[in-house]
Amino acid sequence: MPPAALAAGDAITGVGVSGSRPALVWVIDAEACLGCDLTEPARSLRALQRQLGDTFETVVVAVSELGVQDGNMVGRFLKAQRISARVEVRHPGEHARDFGAAPIPAFYLLGREGRVHAVLSGPLDDNGRVGRDSLTARELIARLARNWPTEESGS
Repeated sequence: MPPAALAAGDAITGVGVSGSRPALVWVIDAEACLGCDLTEPARSLRALQRQLGDTFETVVVAVSELGVQDGNMVGRFLKAQRISARVEVRHPGEHARDFGAAPIPAFYLLGREGRVHAVLSGPLDDNGRVGRDSLTARELIARLARNWPTEESGS
């Protein structure tokens, strides 16, 4: 049985993020790129990238049995959606080990040291909001970016 799903405060292992700024990790089922299942979340992600520029990095983790072949398909999907992101491919067993019993698709907002700051699963609106009462992804990323240590500050 896979471990419990990742939650705020947990570290994501094995996902390559630079640590130089907040990161948004989008975990998807690679086969969902074949249909329109990811169009709405992709639109939300594209809006976030347009609004916030390079204040955060984006990594897409494509869960797939086929590996590189599906990774290439996901890359083409992202390019067609005008989304700038690095793609990492995970076998379902690797996903279960690293993310636990987590829903797919889901967004993970990472703060310092690759720790999960927020998990957003479910339909996102144009601002990246899940549900009516939650902070938006845009607000969370902007807050993390404002508080990110700079090299000049030495922290």
